[in-house]
Amino acid sequence: MSDGPRRHHYLFAHRELPSGLFRLGTDLVNAGRDGRLNLDTVWDRVGQTLPDHERT
Repeated sequence: MSDGPRRHHYLFAHRELPSGLFRLGTDLVNAGRDGRLNLDTVWDRVGQTLPDHERT
């Protein structure tokens, strides 16, 4: 495994999480608590867009 940035982590942290924050705003925490936002599902969805060797 490379010591460089991992694409799966990058896309999750720098694309998906900010997108959720902009979409949900201050309701982000409540969305996680009441099941409207499931970070495991988001992580898996990001991974499905990547080739196997780039998934974490």
